[in-house]
Amino acid sequence: MFQQDYIVRQVQQLAEVLAQVLLNKQAAEVDDGQDVLANGLRRVLGLELSALRTLSRDDLVARFIPDGALTVDTAVALAELLQEDAEDAGRRRALWLYEAALALGAPVPFSIRERIAALREALG
Repeated sequence: MFQQDYIVRQVQQLAEVLAQVLLNKQAAEVDDGQDVLANGLRRVLGLELSALRTLSRDDLVARFIPDGALTVDTAVALAELLQEDAEDAGRRRALWLYEAALALGAPVPFSIRERIAALREALG
C-alpha cells in the first residue's frame, strides 16, 4: 500500500514537470523547458538528466521497472518526460522505457505504439 502511494505521488509529480516543460515548449522557451526537465528529474527522482542519458538500456529498465508491472506507471511517466528532451540520448531512453513497459503486458497508454514508432523514426 505504501509503495503504491509513493508511486502514484511520483507519477503525479512527473506529470506536473511534463506540463511545465510543454508550456515552455509551446512558448518557444526550449532552454527554459530543458532546465525545468533537468530540475524536475533531480527533484522527483533524485537523478541528474546527464546521468540518466548515460544509463544503458539494461540499467535504465532495472532502475525504473524493477518490480515489473507495479512500476510501469513511473517508467511511462519518465518516458513521456524524456521524449521532450532536446538530446537524442534522452529520447532514446524514452524509447527504451516505452518498449520495456509494452513488453511487460501491463496497462499502458493507448498511444504507446505510436509514440514508439515516432521515436524510432526520429532517432533513425
